[in-house]
Amino acid sequence: MNDFLLIASDKKNNAKSRIDYIEIDESMALAKLANPETEESLSFRAAFHTEWIQFYFCQHGSSSFAFHGGRYKIDLGHGKSYMFYNPENALSYELVLAPQSKVLAIFITVSQLHKLFLNDGDQQLSFLDPSRIEKKYYAEGSISSMLSIVIEQFFSMQMPENMQSLYYRGKVLEALSLHFTKDEKNEDACPFLISNAHAEKIREAKTLIIKEMKDPPTLKDLAKAVGLNEYQLKAGFKNVYGTTVYQYLGEYKMRHARKLLDTGDYQVAEVGYQIGYNNSSHFIAAFKKKYGLTPKKYLTFKQG
Repeated sequence: MNDFLLIASDKKNNAKSRIDYIEIDESMALAKLANPETEESLSFRAAFHTEWIQFYFCQHGSSSFAFHGGRYKIDLGHGKSYMFYNPENALSYELVLAPQSKVLAIFITVSQLHKLFLNDGDQQLSFLDPSRIEKKYYAEGSISSMLSIVIEQFFSMQMPENMQSLYYRGKVLEALSLHFTKDEKNEDACPFLISNAHAEKIREAKTLIIKEMKDPPTLKDLAKAVGLNEYQLKAGFKNVYGTTVYQYLGEYKMRHARKLLDTGDYQVAEVGYQIGYNNSSHFIAAFKKKYGLTPKKYLTFKQG
């Protein structure tokens, strides 16, 4: 399959990195990427032709994408996923894995993915709609607990060579079905929490900070509001969402800001105010730190 390229960016990286690339057939492939180092990040150059859809799942650690020579960046943290499809141009970019990180990449042609959902009348994927099939598509998401279990099996299971294609095909289909299943209860489930009641309070805390993002409560007030002590809140939130309360809120604010900008209905200052920035320059600085572009340049990039 000549459509695919994923290599370490330099000889030093080649000596330490692990890329396990598996071609299932001409329409489906996967790559298991690992950085076992404890101190240094590893970089991979990647490119795809226009008919491929790419899914990245950060199982451990963190990673990031750099497009257009680093002018546009996307962070992919622990427990997060990123999908992109660009039928307009062959996409090239750099993927950077932080120390002790693991990322699963799944590659599938748009025609093959379309076939998988063709007979499912209840499932509608927006980027497969005939009116959108020629348009680029980018989507960030979270890895549910069920999907995380399946992803870990890609890294841990050892199969005989003659069984690998069948095994990985089944696992790719399972992973994609879980990825596209929209179930809030499954999305927030975590087997390590003390009880379902505890898990529900963590979900309540997440809902509350999002609702009050303009003026979020302190940890003490948030814990009191959901009936937990501060330690239970911090530990439980980390288990469910893979990050701290305010790191989660910061990430959510930036994602919400992008969605508001994408509508074209708001000025930059208005978007900042909507997510809790009374000073637009502070919002611009935070957005640039997250995505590598100011909000204004982001809009120019999207339109171009």
